[in-house]
Amino acid sequence: LSFLNRRNIILLGLSIFVFKFVHLSTILLVPGFLGNIQQYRALQTGQALAWVAVPMFAVVWMVAWLVIYTNSRLILAIGLALVAVGCWRLARLDTSWAGNSFRMVELLLAAGFACAYIGLVSSIVLEALEAGALTSAAKAATFSGFMHFIRIFGGQVGVAVMTLFISSREK
Repeated sequence: LSFLNRRNIILLGLSIFVFKFVHLSTILLVPGFLGNIQQYRALQTGQALAWVAVPMFAVVWMVAWLVIYTNSRLILAIGLALVAVGCWRLARLDTSWAGNSFRMVELLLAAGFACAYIGLVSSIVLEALEAGALTSAAKAATFSGFMHFIRIFGGQVGVAVMTLFISSREK
């Protein structure tokens, strides 16, 4: 685990933790809000949020092309900033919001998640190359295991915190 002495790997680990925390939290919060507060059924919630998938596919390809010509860490930072703005907008959520109210915020989050994901994966691969983590199978497995552990841990912490938040807010 000598690669953990590198500052960039720790920063990438924190970035993937934050990414998965926020990603799974928004996946849990918006459908939960529409189901519990607006009394949407699952099919109605799906229709309200599914339209964002098509623009996200286009954004992912544009960002992947852009990463070739720019710095992957810059794309990651832009993506996390877009996600932060989207989360800030969702923090001002009240009971008047319905399915259509989420369109701009969900589009912003989709663009932010696309940028953050592409920037994160390309930064992890580049840092693994620079750290020498791909010189042997054992080092590659250790590096990959560490990143996957952080990814899963961030997602689980995000779901646990948001479930606690939702249950306390419903009381």
